[in-house]
Amino acid sequence: KTAWPELVGKDAIYAREQILADNPKLEIHIVFYEACLVTADFDKNRVRIYTDCSNRVVRTPSIG
Repeated sequence: KTAWPELVGKDAIYAREQILADNPKLEIHIVFYEACLVTADFDKNRVRIYTDCSNRVVRTPSIG
């Protein structure tokens, strides 16, 4: 699995647990969507979870 669209709107910690349940080798980064700058590189071992100020997932988490 490379993307988790079903997690949009869910709590970020819950989303992290679900992604790690699917693939425990992934590195998860929880990022506040409006305030953080991130690198544009692709990393096959990373998933970024973008959140709003309520810690809810606002974009589909995906590998990269």
